[in-house]
Amino acid sequence: MRTLILGIFIALILPHLCEGQDGVGIGTVSPDSSSILEIESTEKGILIPRLSTTEMLTIASPADGLMVYNTTINSLIFMLMEDGHR
Repeated sequence: MRTLILGIFIALILPHLCEGQDGVGIGTVSPDSSSILEIESTEKGILIPRLSTTEMLTIASPADGLMVYNTTINSLIFMLMEDGHR
């Protein structure tokens, strides 16, 4: 009987726990529906990976839009592949 009640409880509650998991919010309980990630803060920023040019060039098959901070040239870099070249 106990197992049956637990099974019913899980079956009824689990769908509600998974509902609305389209985006992740950090510092917000309701991320914008058009975003996969929304970070909200009035005192802090985000810190993305910091790599030298040499380290950055060792990334195998970087995805278009991959973002890193290049410490050699002190610049934010977005990886874009054009004709198979970076």
